[in-house]
Amino acid sequence: MRVILLSIIICLMLVTGCNRQFDSQQSKVDAYSDNESTEMKTQKTNNYICSNELVDNEDNITSNTDIISSNEDATRQEYLYPVLSDVYTGTEFTQEELEEIDNFINDEVSKGFPGAVLLIAKNKQIAKHTSYGYSLKYDGLELLQNPVQMNKDTLFDLASVSKVFGTVFGLMKLETDGDINSEDSVSKYLNGFNSTDKKNMRMEHLLTHTSGFPASVAMYYPNNTLGDDFYSLDRNKTMSLLYKIPLDYETGSKSVYSDIGFMTLGCIIETVSGVRMDDYVENNIYKPIGLSKTLYSPLKKGIEKSEFAATERCGNTRDNRYSFNSVRKHTLQGEVHDELAYYAMNEVSGSAGLFSNAYELAVLSQMILNKGVYGNAKIFDESVVEKYTTPSKLYSRYCLGWDYGGSDKNNYRYGPYASNKAFGKTGWTGTVVLIDPEYDLIIVLLTNKRHSPFEGDDFVGASFETGKYASIITKVYEKMLDINK
Repeated sequence: MRVILLSIIICLMLVTGCNRQFDSQQSKVDAYSDNESTEMKTQKTNNYICSNELVDNEDNITSNTDIISSNEDATRQEYLYPVLSDVYTGTEFTQEELEEIDNFINDEVSKGFPGAVLLIAKNKQIAKHTSYGYSLKYDGLELLQNPVQMNKDTLFDLASVSKVFGTVFGLMKLETDGDINSEDSVSKYLNGFNSTDKKNMRMEHLLTHTSGFPASVAMYYPNNTLGDDFYSLDRNKTMSLLYKIPLDYETGSKSVYSDIGFMTLGCIIETVSGVRMDDYVENNIYKPIGLSKTLYSPLKKGIEKSEFAATERCGNTRDNRYSFNSVRKHTLQGEVHDELAYYAMNEVSGSAGLFSNAYELAVLSQMILNKGVYGNAKIFDESVVEKYTTPSKLYSRYCLGWDYGGSDKNNYRYGPYASNKAFGKTGWTGTVVLIDPEYDLIIVLLTNKRHSPFEGDDFVGASFETGKYASIITKVYEKMLDINK
C-alpha cells in the first residue's frame, strides 16, 4: 500500500510541474503578443520573414515558441520596417510557370545570348532569383573554352539605371533632409547657370530631360562636336565645363534624353553635400540598410574582378572598329563602360557608374515600395518618395528621373501590363528594374547583352528578346495575372 501511495504522489507532482512549465511558456507567448509594437514586426514567413532559421508555417513557429522566447537573438532578427523574404508563400506564380520563363531565357542562351540574372519579388517575398548563361564568354575577340558561369550574386554595370539608384536617390535623400527642392533653379546651387539661356532651368527639368541640354558631348574625344575647349580627361575640369555647354532647345519646350543633365545633377549632389557623389550615396543610403555590393569604382574598393559580368569584348572600340586617345581595348569587367563616366569623370558620374547585383537592387526597390524605409533605417520621407515616383507634369513619359511605366511610350521597355502606378529604368549595358506598387511587384533583369560580337551597327546580344526586356517582363505579368491561360 505504501508503495502505491508513494507512486500516486510522485505522479501528481510531475503533472503539477508540467502544467506550471506550460503556463510559464504560454505567459511568455502572451506577453510577446501583447507587447509587440506595430512597427517592430517579427520576420515571419508570410509577414516579411527574415529569420536565421527557416520555418515552414505558423504551426512551426508556435511549436518552437519556447526556443524563440529563451534565445531570441540567436534565432531571429527583428526590424522596425518590412524587409524582403527569400521564402515565397504566394500563389501568383507556380513552379511550372516560372520554369517556362527559365526555358525561354535558357533557349536564348543556347543560341548565343551571353547571360542574365532575373529576380521577381511579390508582396515582399522573392518568388524567383535565377541566373542564366555566362558572366564571361570572351577574352577580347576569342571565345573562351570554359566560359565563366553566371551566378545569382554576379555584379553588373548598371549604366543608366545608375541615374535612379544613384543620382535620384542622392537627390531624394538631400530633399528628405531639407537641403534641396527639385523645383529649385539649378543656379541656386551651381555657379554659371544664371546665364541668359539657363536661368529658367530647374532641377525638375534635368530630371525629366526637358532642360535643353544635348543628349551628350564626347568630352573624352578631342574632336568632339564642341571642339577642343570641351576636351577633358579630368573630373574637376569636366564638371566646370557643364554650364558652358550650349542648349539645343529652349528649356521646357520638349524632351531630349540627356546624360549631360544627369551629370549636372550629380554636381548638385556634390556641391550641397560637400563630398563626392559615391561617398554620399554609399554612406547615407546603401550602407545604412546593409548593402555592400552597390557602389561606384568597385575594383578600387576591393571587389574582385571575377565577381562581375563582363560588358564589351574590346573596351570601347566596338570590336576594334573605333579608336581615340587612351581608349581601352581589353574586355571590360568591373570597369564602368560608359565613356563619359570613365574617361571624363573618373568612373563616378551622375549619368552612369554604379554597380550592383539583383538582390541589392531588389532591396532598394522594396525600400521605395515601403515609402522610404527598410529594416531599421528610414532613408526617405514618404512625401519625397511620392513626389519622385509620380508622373511629371513637365513630360508625362517620366516621373522625376524614373520612366513612367504606365506611359504607352514606354511599352517597348516594360510591356503592356505595367499599371499606371509603375515606374522603372533601363540601362544600355542590358539592365532593367521595374517597380509596380499596384501589384507590390519588383522585377529586376540584369543582362550582359553587350558582351557579344559587334555586327553591322549593334551587338548581337541586343537582338535577343531577353535583352529587349519587354518580353520577359510581359511573361512575368501574364503568369501573375493569369493572362493567356
